[in-house]
Amino acid sequence: MFQIAFRYIVITGLVGRQRIMFVGENGYTNDLLESIKVDEQYKLIGFLKNEESSTIEKTITNLWKSKRMDIVVDFSENLLSDAKLVDKLLEYKLEGMQYYNYLEFYEMYERKITNFRFKSRMVFLKKIQVLKFIIIVLI
Repeated sequence: MFQIAFRYIVITGLVGRQRIMFVGENGYTNDLLESIKVDEQYKLIGFLKNEESSTIEKTITNLWKSKRMDIVVDFSENLLSDAKLVDKLLEYKLEGMQYYNYLEFYEMYERKITNFRFKSRMVFLKKIQVLKFIIIVLI
């Protein structure tokens, strides 16, 4: 109980809310949007659905200059394909901005492994069990 109260006091009183921006859209976007809206740790300052990379670059640059966003979450599959945008993101990252792929952010925010990663790990574990069985049978 003490940890919860301490965390609340530190986040609201000392640190403030982290400013976050979502870029792109997929199946996780709506779940995270709803959670972020009621969370006292984050403040959503921008959401770009399916924009061109030049528009995304301009928007990110303007938001960085005006509000100093803390976190960019990439929900698209091709955001890092534009070299000019990657240079800007790297520059802002070196100045303190955090960049997350949607799966990384989802795992960090919800504190649980996504279904996609869980399934791939389970398949891997099953393959190991089959190999152990084969080795035991051969011995």
